[in-house]
This record gives sequence, C-alpha cells and structure tokens, in this order.
Amino acid sequence: MYVEEEFDDPRPPLTIRPTLFIGPPRKLGSPLLEVMVEISPRDITVFHVMEARQKHLDRMED
Repeated sequence: MYVEEEFDDPRPPLTIRPTLFIGPPRKLGSPLLEVMVEISPRDITVFHVMEARQKHLDRMED
C-alpha cells in the first residue's frame, strides 16, 4: 500500500490537505484503487475512490 499525506491542496470548503492511499481492491486481480481522504482530529472523510490513474501510480515510483 502507498500513502502520501498532504499530497494536494485542500478541497473547499474544507481547509485540510487530503491524504492519498493507493492499494489493492477487495477482489483479487482487480486494478489498484486510489482513495483520497480528509483526516481531521474527529473525522475521516472519504471523498474520492476510483481505479488508480497513471499519474498517481507514477507517484509510487518517485
């Protein structure tokens, strides 16, 4: 699993920089997923889940 904290600018109206997770799906053999979340002291908000795009897979190699 790949994790990058504070990888992008905050998404209005929130002021928290999102965290990017890239990891395996539940079903074996399916493509990797990218998941973006906002983590605050009291909450975790998942606002984006989709098949991992190449631009994010490239981040894993850097």
